[in-house]
Amino acid sequence: MIGRFAASLLLCGLPLGAASASDVLGDCGGAPEGAVTTLPAPVSEWGVLACSPETGHMLAARPGWAWKFVDTMKDFGLPANFGQDDGQAPAAYFVAARINDAPLEHPLTLNAAKALSEGLAAEPDPWDSARVLSLGNTRQQGVRVFVFEKTDEHAGPMRWAIMCNWDASQCSPGHRFMILDLRDRQAGH
Repeated sequence: MIGRFAASLLLCGLPLGAASASDVLGDCGGAPEGAVTTLPAPVSEWGVLACSPETGHMLAARPGWAWKFVDTMKDFGLPANFGQDDGQAPAAYFVAARINDAPLEHPLTLNAAKALSEGLAAEPDPWDSARVLSLGNTRQQGVRVFVFEKTDEHAGPMRWAIMCNWDASQCSPGHRFMILDLRDRQAGH
C-alpha cells in the first residue's frame, strides 16, 4: 500500500510545462453537480481551478502567481485525478476543498515541515504559520497540501507547500512547491 501511494505521488504533481495557468483555465461548465466551483480564501488569492473536458479540474496558480517545484523550478499544478489516470476513467473533479489552520507543533504539521525541508539548507527562521488544504475528488480520493508561510524582511511574504496523503502521515519531498507572487514583477515594478 505504501509503495502504491508513493508511486501515485510521483505522478500527482504534474509539471505544466510552458503553459501558464491563464492558458489552461478553460470552461468548468461541464463539471458534475457537487463539483467545487470556488476555492476557499486564502487559496483563491493565489490559486484557480482550471478545467478541461478530457481531464476535469486542475488546481493551478492564479494569473500573476507561479507555483514552482522546489527542486526543478518547473511549473506545478495539481490535477483532480491526483495523477492516477488509467485513460479509461471519466474526468475527475474536486468535490471538496477546505483549508484550516495547522498548528506548527502538531505532529502531522511537523512531519510535513520535515519533508518540506529535506535536503535543503537549514532555514534560520522558522515558519510563522501553516495551513492545510484538504482536497477530495469525484473518485473518492483525497490529498492534503500543507502550506507554510512566513515573512522575510527582504523578500516579503513566503509560501511553500508540500503534498501529503489523506491522513497526512506521508509527505513527498518530490511534491513540494513554492507559491510565488509575480504581480509586481509583471506590472513592471
